[in-house]
Formats: sequence, C-alpha cells, structure tokens
Amino acid sequence: MLILALALLLAAPAQAQTASGISFTFTPFDYPGSTYTAGSSINHAKIAVGIYLDTNGISHGYARLANNTFKAIDYPNSTSTGLWGINDKSHAVGFYTDANGVQHGFLFSPPSTFTPIDYPGSLVTTAYAINNNDEIVGSYVDSSNVERGFVLTAGNYVSLDYPNAANTVPAGVNLAGIISGIWFEASGVAHGFVLTSPNHGKYYNIDYPGSTYTQSEKINDKNQLVGGYIDNNGTLHGFAAAPANNQYITVDYPNAAGTIVRGINNAGVLVGHYTDTTGAHHGFLAVP
Repeated sequence: MLILALALLLAAPAQAQTASGISFTFTPFDYPGSTYTAGSSINHAKIAVGIYLDTNGISHGYARLANNTFKAIDYPNSTSTGLWGINDKSHAVGFYTDANGVQHGFLFSPPSTFTPIDYPGSLVTTAYAINNNDEIVGSYVDSSNVERGFVLTAGNYVSLDYPNAANTVPAGVNLAGIISGIWFEASGVAHGFVLTSPNHGKYYNIDYPGSTYTQSEKINDKNQLVGGYIDNNGTLHGFAAAPANNQYITVDYPNAAGTIVRGINNAGVLVGHYTDTTGAHHGFLAVP
C-alpha cells in the first residue's frame, strides 16, 4: 500500500501557497550550447540526468552535478543518446541509436562503462529507470510493433503489460520494486499506473483529477510519484501525488507555457523541464 505524507514533504506551486503554506524554489538550467534541455531523473546527491539537443538537432545524454557543472554522456559510436534514469550509486540508464538506426537501451556505470540492454527478440529497447538494487525498467517494441514494458533483474527479463492496454511504458522503479509508468488506450489517450510488484503484483490506474491525459514518471523510495497531465484547455502541467491517499498537487514552473516533472529523489527534490513563452525547452530543479 502506498502511504505518504506528501503535503509535509513536497512543496506546492505558487498558486497553491495559500492553502499549503509551502513553496518550491525553482532553478532553471540548460546544457551549454544546447537548443533543448530536459531533466529526467535525480539522485540523493542532486545529480540530475537528461537529454539535450545540439545545434544539429542530435540528442545527447548528460549529467548535471549539484554545482551546476555538466558532463556529456554519449554511448560510444552511437548516432544519438539520451539518459532517463539515475540511482544513488550514480548508475544511469537510457537509450542509444546505432549506425543502422536501431535503438537500444543501456546501463552507464561511472566513470566510463557502458552495457547495452536489449529485450530478447525486440525491435527497439529503451531503459527508463534504475533503483538502488540496480533493477532496471523500460520498454521494448515486439515483432508486432507493440510497445511493452519490462523489468530487468540480475540479467533476467520479465515482460509487463497493463491489462488491456494498447501500449505499456514503465518509467520508474523504487527500492521496494514498485513500478510506475504510462499505459495507452488504442485511441492514444494516456493514463498513469502503479504496479506493486513485477511478479504477481497488482496494477493501479492513475489519473490526475479532471485531466484528459496523464503520464506517471518516477517514483521514489517513499512512494512519492511525479509526472505530467493535460487539462481541459490542452495545457501540460507537472504534478506530484500520493495516489493511495488521493493526494495530488500541480507543480508548474513559474510563468511557463507547459511543465512536466520527470524525477524525484528521496528528499522530495524534483527535476523536469518546462516550455517558455517562445516555445524553448529548459530543464529545472524544484527544491521544497
């Protein structure tokens, strides 16, 4: 069961300050020289990872240290790379594209060890999250072009499918093995989910109240969940939630045209990205 004291641990956005008395301190960031920066995960040392685009539109992975210095992380000999997850040991996971245009997942272990991840028989594999036991979750595309989830534990793969979903994309996993992610209807409408265990666990649907589209991203070891939702006006907002307690808060970067929260560490520090009024994308940290 997900038991959270979210209101005490996470800050509300500025427009909710009157109700909660709590607010975030937002810090924007951009990979130097990039045209697009997105934050996707953050660990206890406030090392954030994500994806940036260079001036040629090529995607790269990066790590942002707590002192706001950056390190590019590209899979060797790849044509594109992105990082989606990091754990407290600074092991990171993501995707790369090879010279034949095929996408694979990978594990990065500092300072320079890269290990490819491919679900057996898959056409495409992406690794999205890694917990402190080095369990990895992600998605793969099967021979029927269906996107399905997986969990990788000590070299063993288990496939995951939200019941009756057209596609399933696990995006987060915590120390207890609780998995968060997104499932899609055949129409393309997205919903979040939480899975209590990859082995005979129970799926719970997650929809931000009043939203038309919800995607759940990372879940921390306190079972705090983050993601994004679209409202009735078509605007993208970030959120943090304690779904079992029916607690949801909107987290919007100030004056942004759109926001999504993709990562949360155990201290409740958030990472994500926002779109400014010119349409440019920037990363951000939000510290309660």
